[in-house]
Order: sequence, then C-alpha cells, then structure tokens
Amino acid sequence: AQNSRNGQQSMDGDANSDLFLRAFVDKSKVYVGEQLVVTFKIYTKVSIVQNALTKAPVFNGFWSVDIVSPNQQATLRPEVFDGVQYQAAEIKKTVIMPQRAGSLEITEMVMDVVKRVQQRSRSNSFFDQFFGGGYQDLRTTVKSKPLKIEVMPLPTAGKPVDFNGAVGDFGMECRLSNTNKTLKTNDATNLYITLSGKGNLKLIDPFKLKLPPEIEGYDAKISDKISTTTAGVSGSRTFDYLLIPRHSGKYELP
Repeated sequence: AQNSRNGQQSMDGDANSDLFLRAFVDKSKVYVGEQLVVTFKIYTKVSIVQNALTKAPVFNGFWSVDIVSPNQQATLRPEVFDGVQYQAAEIKKTVIMPQRAGSLEITEMVMDVVKRVQQRSRSNSFFDQFFGGGYQDLRTTVKSKPLKIEVMPLPTAGKPVDFNGAVGDFGMECRLSNTNKTLKTNDATNLYITLSGKGNLKLIDPFKLKLPPEIEGYDAKISDKISTTTAGVSGSRTFDYLLIPRHSGKYELP
C-alpha cells in the first residue's frame, strides 16, 4: 500500500535526523597555495525520491577544481557516522587552494530533497496494519554548515628572491630544442622549463628569464599535463620560451 503526500521541512547539517548534509575538509590549517580537499556528503536512513542543488558553496579566496560535482550520479554506500548506520553519498568533492592569508570561509551547500518515509496507519484494517500503512513523500531542505579555514602566509625565511608562486613538491627540467646548443646568428631556439610533481601547478607563473642582452626572448607559451584526483593536483607544466641570439659569441643562460 502506498500513499503519497507532499510536506515541507528544513534541517541543518547534523546527525540528529534521518537525513542531513555534511561538509568536511582533510585539513583546516594550511599555507597560502597549499591544496586541501573539501567534501560534501549526504547521509540518509530513508529513501530519496528526488534531489536538486539549490545553492552551491562559494569558495571566495580559493582557486578550486571539482573532483566530484552535483551533476554526476551519486552512489549510496553504507557508512557509520557518530555510531549510527546510514547510507551516504558524495555530492561534491573539490580541491581548493587559498590565494591569500587569513580566516577564509567555505559557505554552505543547500539541497532540495524529496524523501520517502513510512507512514504508520491509524486504520483498524488488517491490510493496513500488516503493511504498515503505506508511505509519505516529504519535501525537505538540507544544508551543510559553513567551514572556516585558517590560512597562514608563506614563511619569509629562505624565500627565493625570484619566487614565482610554486607551492608543493616539484622537480625541474630545463632543455633547449637544439640539442647541440650551437646556433647561427638570428637562428631561433626554444628553451623548455618543465615543473613536475604535486601542488598548485595551474597557478604557477612563467619564470622571468635573466637573459644576456645579445639574446632576444619572447613571452612563454604554457602547456599542461595536469590531473586532479582525491590525492590533489599533480602532473607537469611546461614553459616554452622562444630565444634568438642577435650577435655571435658564447652565452650562458642562468
């Protein structure tokens, strides 16, 4: 027996209900440019008939890229939270990197959900008593709680004078397109500088080359091989500089 009705409820993101939305981060204290992961997860003890995102979280002061977005199909899996068994699903998972120091806030996510709950029958009918009286559909607003992130400035001790914003664990490779390193006057070559590893690769600016005056240099072209997973952002960013020697001689690139 099934009986459908519509009601309206509102819940804040805590575990004191049969349905709630929770936001959490893997760390809440980071340096400028250091990456962290924020996850928005829904927990339920009841069937969800339909759901829709009504307010997306805002990441003011952060660079961000989604790993899991609300447009993707969420999969419910059993999970124990605060000692209670739920079905849980990740609604949104995002890698974020703070761009300034201070106390930054991740705003709440709000969802409109229709949940199906069992309705206890008041009838004396044996049929209704046996089957529990059917079900009721309730329209519910759930929202996560805002999160505060403490962002520390990068240390000044030991900071390179030509620091260009790279925060992470990187290696560097430099090479010229002509491997014999010999050119004729006014012939062009390409200098490739590749940073690879894990960190804020998409936010790293081109290096300012300190070229001899006899070598003409052009702005770098950027090419990326970058992936974003639950482990964060990793891969490589390559800066391609076109160089043209205008006079003969032997020159050193710093």
